[in-house]
Amino acid sequence: MKKLAIIGASTNARVIYKFVEFYKLFEVMCFAVDKEYQNSDSFCGLPLITIDDLSKFINKDIDLVFIGVQWNRLNSDRKHLYNKVKKLGFKFANIIF
Repeated sequence: MKKLAIIGASTNARVIYKFVEFYKLFEVMCFAVDKEYQNSDSFCGLPLITIDDLSKFINKDIDLVFIGVQWNRLNSDRKHLYNKVKKLGFKFANIIF
């Protein structure tokens, strides 16, 4: 089973996590946020890391990332996160529910 990192640590990220776990779509390894939003070491019982540390938890050549944040500010937050993670070389999961 492929591993997955979820970007975000809010209600939306929690809903995505429960959906992925319920349907056994991926093995969720961690949640990741920008450094300024890391206010804990864990979220939903999994490590909460900075986006810069993603490669310590998943393999960018095999595993996937999902942007689990809401569409606030006309998706500018999601666009910022997508571009940042893509620049690091990660690929994205497409989860529709």
